Amino acid sequence: MKQETRSSEPAQAGGLESGPEWHADPSSWPVVAVSWLLVGIPLLWGIYKTFQTAKVILFGT
Repeated sequence: MKQETRSSEPAQAGGLESGPEWHADPSSWPVVAVSWLLVGIPLLWGIYKTFQTAKVILFGT
């Protein structure tokens, strides 16, 4: 993660200064993709099994 410090630009309207800007490090995208797979696959499996069980309970099939 990269965090930039405040710039020397003038303050925004209303006298409030903007906070530091944050930009994702390009090398973090593979980590995000793997994390989504590790969480998403079991989550989708749980949703699938829940719908199968609900179908049996509701429709008796």
